[in-house]
Amino acid sequence: MKKINSHKPMDAPEYFDCTCTDCGHVIRYIYDPQGNEIFTEIQLVSSGFWSRVKYAFKYIFKLNCKYGAWDCTILNNEDVPRLIKLLEKVEKNEVSDRPN
Repeated sequence: MKKINSHKPMDAPEYFDCTCTDCGHVIRYIYDPQGNEIFTEIQLVSSGFWSRVKYAFKYIFKLNCKYGAWDCTILNNEDVPRLIKLLEKVEKNEVSDRPN
């Protein structure tokens, strides 16, 4: 197994905006070369008090979808090469000292 002695800093985050340009539909990816991992961060939209009460009511009485709450982000065509490049970093960097 390969030992990694030096700490490599994380890459700069990559932001991907939705085609609808809603600021709540942004995904942020950060590549960590140390662990050869990509962290995904998705913004959770903040709601007002009554919206939260309504959501809690639906949750308690199982009126929501059984799979939870969902939203989506549609990737712009011009962002596809950046996402592929990010994924290729993980594919090319083989780190074998991670637990399976």
